[in-house]
This record gives sequence, C-alpha cells and structure tokens, in this order.
Amino acid sequence: MKQQHDRDVEALREQLLKNSEGPYSLQNHPHPSNITRSHTYKSKSPQLNINRLNRVLEIDTKHARIIVEPRVTMEQLARAALKHGMMVPVIPEFKGITVGGAIMGGGMESASHRYGLFSENCLSYEILLGDGSIVRASPEENADLFYGVVGSYGTLGILLSIELRLIPAKPWVKLTYLKYRSISEAMDYFHKNHAAKTGPDFVEGLVFARDHIALIEGRFSSEKDNALSAPSMKYPWSKWFYTHAKEMQHQQEEKMPLLDYLFRHDRGAFWIGAYGTHWSSIPRYFFESRWNLPRLAKLLPSFKPENFKGPEDPSLGFRLLWGWAMTSHRLYSWLHSKSEAWVADHFIIQDFCIPAENAAAFVEKVFDQIGIFPLWLCPTPATQKPQILSPHFLPSQSSLIVNVGVYGISPRSTMPSALVHQLEDWTKNFQGRKVLYSYSYYTPEEFWKIYPKNEYDRLRRTYHAYRWMELHQKVLRISK
Repeated sequence: MKQQHDRDVEALREQLLKNSEGPYSLQNHPHPSNITRSHTYKSKSPQLNINRLNRVLEIDTKHARIIVEPRVTMEQLARAALKHGMMVPVIPEFKGITVGGAIMGGGMESASHRYGLFSENCLSYEILLGDGSIVRASPEENADLFYGVVGSYGTLGILLSIELRLIPAKPWVKLTYLKYRSISEAMDYFHKNHAAKTGPDFVEGLVFARDHIALIEGRFSSEKDNALSAPSMKYPWSKWFYTHAKEMQHQQEEKMPLLDYLFRHDRGAFWIGAYGTHWSSIPRYFFESRWNLPRLAKLLPSFKPENFKGPEDPSLGFRLLWGWAMTSHRLYSWLHSKSEAWVADHFIIQDFCIPAENAAAFVEKVFDQIGIFPLWLCPTPATQKPQILSPHFLPSQSSLIVNVGVYGISPRSTMPSALVHQLEDWTKNFQGRKVLYSYSYYTPEEFWKIYPKNEYDRLRRTYHAYRWMELHQKVLRISK
C-alpha cells in the first residue's frame, strides 16, 4: 500500500510540475464536501486530483499511531482504528468529513474539551509544496508549516499523508444529561470542567431555548449496562439525537454504542434536515434552486422567515419516509447541486469560537437578535501554539473557548447575509474567531485585521505557495 501511495504522490507531483499555470485548486471529491460555501472559484483554475489518496496506510498499536491519506473519511478512520480497540481522540461528527478537511478547516467535537481540535492529535504531515518538493512537517521539523496549515484551507500546501495519535477506546459511551435554566449556568459548568482537568471523556451543549440548555457528558464504558437504555441512531427511522436529548431529564443516564455516539449528529446534520418538515419551504427550494424555475416559484406562498420558529422535530412518519435522505452525505449532495447560493440566502450555518468569559454575552445576543434555536456548544482549550489561522488561536485571551454553532433559519426579516455579518462583528468585538467553512462577509481589509497577514505571507514565500490560491480568495463571498 505504501508503494501505491508513493506512485500516486509522484503522479500528482508530475501533474503539478507539468503545468505552469495557476493558482491550483483541488478537484472535488466524489463524496460531497462539508464546506457550505460555493466551489465556483475552482472553475477558474487548473485542478489537482488527490481523490486516490483515500487509504489507511498503517496502524501501529504498539506506538499508538495511525497513518492515513487526506481523503480518508471520519467513518473510515473510526472503523479502522476501532478494529484494534483504539480511536483518534477527536472524531468530527459527520461520517463524510475527510481527515484533510478536518485539519484544513479546524474540526472539533465533544472530546475537544480534553483533546483540543482534530489537528492537535496529528503527529506529522507529508506535504506537497508549490515548487513540487515534498516535505515532512512536525513539531520538530518545519514546525511553522506544521502549525500554519491548520485552518489554511489548502493555501500553504497539499496534504499527502497524516500521522495521528491513537488512544484506547471502549465499545460503549455512558451518557449523562444535565439540564440548565440559563446560559450563564451552562458556561459556569464549562469553566469548572476545564479547571478540574479531569471528568467526562466527552462534553457538548444543546441550547433549545433561553431557559433550556442540555449539557451532555459522555464517559467510555466497557460493557453494556442492562439497567440503562441503549438507543440507536443508525437506522433511517431512528430518532435524531437532538430531539432525543431534548426529551431527556436532568441527570438521566443511558448508554450508546461508541460508533453510534461518534456520528450521533450525522442524520439530519444536527437539525438542518428538520427544516424539510416545513412544507412551505420545500417546493420553493426545488423551484428556485434545483429546477431553476423562479417564475413558477412566484406562484407559491411567500417565504416568511417569521414563520420559522425553529426546526419542527421530525415525526416518525417523516423519518420513515425521508430518513434515508437525511444523512449528512445526502444533504451536502443537495447543497452542492447548485444550491449553495440559495442556502446562503435563506439559512445561517456558521460556527463561532468565543473566549469562554465572553461566550454567555455572545449567546445572549444570538437569542435577542438572531433568534435561531437550537444552538450547539462545544468547549475546547485555546492554543498557545502558532496555529495562526486556526479558529482557536487566541493566545492573549482565555485558556478556554466555546464554539457556538448557529444553524438554521432566523425568524428575523433581515437578510441572512446581514445577520452573518452582524455575527462576525460580535465575534470580533468579543475577541473570537469564526470557522471559515461557510460564507464570510468580511472585506479583505477586515479579514486581514483578524489574521496575521505578514506571518501568513512569510509562510507562503518560504514554502512556495504561489501555486495555491490565497486564503481570502477562497473563503470570502465578496473579495476584491
């Protein structure tokens, strides 16, 4: 397998050197991207095809490491390691997220409160540079590149293989549901959990209303406890995790198979798929986006954001009929079938990393002026390492940040683009950063006041990144 990897890498390198044009971008993966912004910039540039780099190359249980190629998905990664009773400490929640995407995009999950971002569990990278050279990057070798690629979205180099650390895993996760009546109480919990340095293996929060915040603790467990229920999330007709969590009472406990737990938010993509229960929006989506029939769409009832008070929990009937179509894979397939602009004009799908001491005030603003529920809360330590483009690089701020996921349709009549720009302003005022997988509405000047352009430009010069697009050209919806 290593020999095939080397042959594929050499073919990729030759393709790069053969064509002097640029800047290059990566050819779309057959599995839909988990980035929600448009890929139209790729039509204007030559493309490199790394889709063959989708293999698990080596598992070394003695030294607790795994080496994989960048197109390996989270489901592949989890299954491969679990065969040996191990796992990568942080596994982002959608099955189709790739290893390369989780590094370049700053992926995090409920184990992040203990282990940081996905990238912080990487030991080394093999990277193709713009001049055709291949280098190894690690904390000891080309360290500035090792840290710099996190959150760079492929603008410093192309990942060819990744070495990740493993930890022992157990087949079950025991879940405890804690219910809080205010966001400040929930933030106090995050602070205390962070200060304790011990505690649950997994922690996340779901904000269902101003006075209903569910914090879910997860702990590894070796055996199924027959005294506890064991719900499954893997069938098309299964309850979606967010609706299940909403119904659980304070300090209620249950157990879930580990693989089900890791991908508990995959069906429905948290709760975005539940907007499909709003029949006023479904015909409009198809007429305006998929079928490009805007004149017929005018005959439909008007689209009124104030009618959307949040996703309607999918009924058993909906799950039986449409559960098969509600995986993150299918939802992202629909998104990238010429629907990105339509989704951006109707939905807010954004994540914001806010210093923990400011997070309650940020969420209160979301309550008051955005009005989207539920919200996702994911705590993670801020990094002191020079991950200059990462959303959790806040070296002068709190040691803890809280990722606030805002996913849905706002009941406000304001255009979603204006609301997102408002969220971006609040994030800047609260000294946080957003995750750049979705549309951003900064001007280039605003953008480079947040990120250290001088250091980014130095990395691009040092590592011959002139063959790749610049970051702001990829992530801003309107760039100059």
